[in-house]
Amino acid sequence: MVWNAILNREIPACWEVDKLLNIVSWESNSQPPKSEFVYEPKEGYIRFIQNRDYDSDNHKTYIPYTKNLSTVDRFDILIDKYGDAGAVRYGIEGAFNVALGKINVNRPNYQEYIRSFLESDGVYSYLHNSCMASTRASLNESNLSMLNVVIPDEETLCAYQLQIRKIRESILLTNDENLQLENLRNWLLPMLMNGQAVVQD
Repeated sequence: MVWNAILNREIPACWEVDKLLNIVSWESNSQPPKSEFVYEPKEGYIRFIQNRDYDSDNHKTYIPYTKNLSTVDRFDILIDKYGDAGAVRYGIEGAFNVALGKINVNRPNYQEYIRSFLESDGVYSYLHNSCMASTRASLNESNLSMLNVVIPDEETLCAYQLQIRKIRESILLTNDENLQLENLRNWLLPMLMNGQAVVQD
């Protein structure tokens, strides 16, 4: 262990400290007019991700796909700008609305480590509180600019990325299976109640 003057504490000798914004970049999206929203999948449209979608799947929204839209896959990192500012989101693919910001990780094998860093209690509290202290409660790039991150050696980062990604893949697969079972239940239950289907002994 060696003393790090930036953090005022010891860190492993082969680890480094860097500004978060040297490792990631911040990306926002535009907000299409509500008149363009549709609520069923449609050709030429893309899922429009809103904060509430991470709590419930009951309000799926789709917007016309255009090349200037910022999009995410299921493993990209999103973060709430309003409301529960600082909350980290992932797991839905599509375009995101103005209440969310995208964290682009610029270095290979850093994504899961940075996601875990942003999800930590201390970082969440800092981002949430610094946002709430501003005149307009909105998280932005300037809130991230004050954060320093401890960077492990490359071997540790690669191992962490591999193991945590497997866990997150398993979580998403379980969520998908639960959703399929929920949809099956919602389809089957009314049929059982009105006698269209029966359970055999």
